[in-house]
Amino acid sequence: MSGTHPKKLIEVALPLPEINDASSYDKMPGIGPHPKGIHHWWARLPLPTARAVLFASVVTDPSDDPAWADKREYQQDAERERLFGIIRRLMGKKLHEYPETYAEAQAEMLKHCDGKLPPVLDPFAGGGSIPLEAARLGFEAHAADLNPVAVLLNKCNLELAPRWANYSPVNPEDRQRIGGAQSWRGTHGLAADVRYYGRLIRKRAEVKIGHLYPKVRLPKEHGGGEANVVAWLWARTVKCSNPACGARMPLVRSFWLAKKEPHLVFARPVLDRHKKDVRFEIDHVGQPEKETTSKKGARCLFCDRFVKKPELRDIAVKHGIEEIPLAVGDSVGAWSTCSEYVANCIQVLGVSADKVGKGRQIDAASAWNDVRGLLVSTDPPYYDNIGYAALSDFFYVWLRRTVGAAYPDLFKTIVVPKCPELTAAPERFDGDKEKAKAHFETGFRKAFTSLREKMDARLPLTVYYAFKQEDEEAADAEEGELVEKANVVDLTTGWETLLEALLGSGFQITATWPVRASQKWRMVAMGTNALASYIVLACRQRPADALRVGRNAFVAELKRELPPALHHLQQGNVAPVDFAQAAIGPGMAVFSRYAAVLESNGKPMTVRTALALINGMKDELLGEAVEELDKDTRWAVTWFASTGFEWGEAGQANLLANAQATAVNGLVAAGIVEVKGDQVRLFRPEELPANWDPATDKRLTVWEMTHHLLRVYVSEKRGDAATAALLRKLGGKADVARDLAYKLFTVCEKNQWNKDAQSYNALVMGWPELTRLAQAQPHDRKPKQDDLFT
Repeated sequence: MSGTHPKKLIEVALPLPEINDASSYDKMPGIGPHPKGIHHWWARLPLPTARAVLFASVVTDPSDDPAWADKREYQQDAERERLFGIIRRLMGKKLHEYPETYAEAQAEMLKHCDGKLPPVLDPFAGGGSIPLEAARLGFEAHAADLNPVAVLLNKCNLELAPRWANYSPVNPEDRQRIGGAQSWRGTHGLAADVRYYGRLIRKRAEVKIGHLYPKVRLPKEHGGGEANVVAWLWARTVKCSNPACGARMPLVRSFWLAKKEPHLVFARPVLDRHKKDVRFEIDHVGQPEKETTSKKGARCLFCDRFVKKPELRDIAVKHGIEEIPLAVGDSVGAWSTCSEYVANCIQVLGVSADKVGKGRQIDAASAWNDVRGLLVSTDPPYYDNIGYAALSDFFYVWLRRTVGAAYPDLFKTIVVPKCPELTAAPERFDGDKEKAKAHFETGFRKAFTSLREKMDARLPLTVYYAFKQEDEEAADAEEGELVEKANVVDLTTGWETLLEALLGSGFQITATWPVRASQKWRMVAMGTNALASYIVLACRQRPADALRVGRNAFVAELKRELPPALHHLQQGNVAPVDFAQAAIGPGMAVFSRYAAVLESNGKPMTVRTALALINGMKDELLGEAVEELDKDTRWAVTWFASTGFEWGEAGQANLLANAQATAVNGLVAAGIVEVKGDQVRLFRPEELPANWDPATDKRLTVWEMTHHLLRVYVSEKRGDAATAALLRKLGGKADVARDLAYKLFTVCEKNQWNKDAQSYNALVMGWPELTRLAQAQPHDRKPKQDDLFT
């Protein structure tokens, strides 16, 4: 148990492949109406991730559930798989059309919290994914943010939409349909009003300013007649300095409108030399006019005079700059298109009128005390990655003019508040990175300390973070502490600062989960070893009487608890590229359960030192796993770590082979190396024989199994079915091949062999589907006599 409370599912296991798939789909463009389309927000958390984490934060894991305490492990596993089934259904597409799925999840959660769901709070709500999914799951949702644009967006989702859920529209056109076949369920009525009043605003705009956007006559090849202009492109003009000319020179860097085969379209200038006027026609035959402006100056279309940059500036100051049109209708970005799309997005919110949430403008680091017993889940700012406050000014200035009077408290400032924003922005501290870091960490510590007092102690805090943890510092030989460079903020800083803030405010880490929300997480589209989109940390309140221990005691406990935890992560198919991130969870769980871990000099161990120890032990454990492999594979792993697939000296290969109780000629017989003169080289996967059959291999090695799987899956790209067929032939030995892929990925990453690292990573990531297909394939029913000596 976590202290006195049972562990929740998120602290033990998650069906990550399904969560990753659903989250990747949720981030894709062109999937139809989606709540994210109501208003743009940057780096918005995928909805499936939010709903999976909320569900798993409430439901107790069977291994720690009193109702399952006397059951056997396989029974607990079966119950966990049942809970996974609910999560998998929650990962379905267009879930707003299946309210019964949310109802099933809600009913399950109620069993685990005495029949009443706790209120959910996201103190850094941003785009509102977590509060929206909380509301959909039946929680009372609270969204807090300092940014008024974020607050307004959450008010739309949590207050306005539920307030008008299941109401018929108020506009006169749709009211006539009441009682007919149409059902105004959910937010359909509200969406109908948005459509109607969107059309009304457009009509009024056309009356007022429509004359500024005249129609154009189409050429015969396009049907003739008149048509709306899709977009107006404007060119600045200045007066030509040639006294004999004096025309307005259009300044155009390129006349191309579309330059991608087969659609070659450009604007052709048509000159009226008598009136010194120019108009433009759309053309696609021949070549366009050359540009009329560059860094050096500008060229007059009428007299071809070239005006240098300094003179051009003088002319612009003296005679001014005007603009002329080069070429607004129902296109992407047009008023009618956008209003219709927003209405469609409102329609799929799937909110209930039974639970009205709340969006509030609150500084998470300040004191506010009107809510208690909370389940807190949040996607906070990512150190110095993005300054949302500055970006939000783009929307804020227009929202203030249009809806500011309706929300005077939200729009009382000229621009979005920036100084209190929790981001480590050095420009706000005269370029001082350390002051920016201190602002970020202090704000986080205050926020989490305040939240700790408001949380339901039965439930873990979940925090999303997206920062690559990478130790780049040297270790001090005497104390094992990291030597830090003066005034340097490196890639570990984001992780270190977040963890320091969490631990310093009284929390301990109980789990970390890498969630991949990128569209390229699957093998078929993978081009890089990109880090998981998010790392989800599960945290508990550390007991007030937590012990202080020495470094040796901490290391001993780490050695006892980390191996089974890492094995569990591998069994859960955490991608190799994310393995170091995921290993932080069980490692920091040990470190953070203590009030302090003391070095030999009496000083508390830093988070950075703990991370270095966890990483080092992880590498050791992966190395120890190699010792359990066959002798030929042990040789190959060691040789690969220093040489890769390149040629090496045969003498060194023999020495290493003797140490592993094998021989180079045996390695040749095993089919994993080739020898030329005094040089030895491992075969690359694509060089292995395509007719290989493990059943007839007299010297079968784990190295062969792994790399023949890579040959089929990555090199030959024969797909899941063909790879699964080979996997099925390997039988129970196959899992060892996957474990080796983990180890070899680490070797490649350290040596920056990116292409090979991608291959090993892809094989592991595809493993669940390959295993499923292998198990589904029919058995070979041909009778076969077993060999008692195999």
